[in-house]
Amino acid sequence: MGHCQTSEHREGKGSYHQVGLVRGQFGAVPEDQWLDFIAKTGFDGWEEASWELDLSKCGSDADAAKYAAERHAKAKSRGQQDYGIDVRLPGMLTAVVARPPVFGAKLKSMDDSAAQDINGVKSVQRVPTDRGCEGVAIVADGYWPAKQGRDALKVEWDTSAVGKPDTTALLAQYRELAAKPGPARDRVVALGPEDGHVIWERPLDEKAETPPACWRDTLLVGLQTSRLLVLDRSSGEPLSAWELPGPPTAGPEVWGDQVTLGFADGTIRCYDLSASARASSNPPAIRIPR
Repeated sequence: MGHCQTSEHREGKGSYHQVGLVRGQFGAVPEDQWLDFIAKTGFDGWEEASWELDLSKCGSDADAAKYAAERHAKAKSRGQQDYGIDVRLPGMLTAVVARPPVFGAKLKSMDDSAAQDINGVKSVQRVPTDRGCEGVAIVADGYWPAKQGRDALKVEWDTSAVGKPDTTALLAQYRELAAKPGPARDRVVALGPEDGHVIWERPLDEKAETPPACWRDTLLVGLQTSRLLVLDRSSGEPLSAWELPGPPTAGPEVWGDQVTLGFADGTIRCYDLSASARASSNPPAIRIPR
């Protein structure tokens, strides 16, 4: 397949006219001898029928993978393993682009005379590229002449509109930013029930691990730093913070005067709220294995 048939036809991998030969028509020719013949004659590959394969070598997935690698090696060793870059279609052209060294640069000047002299180069075009840049496209009848044309270009880039990073200035800027407190990761917001207006807002210096829960005039928020924050429900002011055995993974869930929280170790802890919601010390907990 892919053998030269006409005077204007491309040879080898550049071919697109197809013709086939069947090994069996030529007698019992050894496979390696046959593959050497079609590679030397100008064919760009071959097809294999199932009855030509030794399926006894495919008893397991590992054996089949090893056998497939052997078949690929036969093509690769003869220069007949095709890749996407090897595809050739009638009238097909290939382009490569010379790009500026930095984002935002424009084309200042270009001498493409040497590129135009490369055999196979069809045209040289100014083209827009990403982030507002300009580039130069070399269009040719294959990748290699297109690349050679790009290498032969003499291009000067205009970088006057591009910012000039300065290491010293950047380090000073980073230090200044590092000294500033970061924004709150989460916040608790109380909204009016009728029109949704903000009644109060409480920024949190830590990440809220689970949704909050209400109990009487307080709001309970489980934090990633293994604490349960107790807020005043009417104002959002902190009342207390309880130390937990770890970041809660479930809850808080309020049942009457008790709150339960789940943890990654597979336990549920139950706290008595009636005597401890406003206390600064940790309330006693009942540990319930899941």
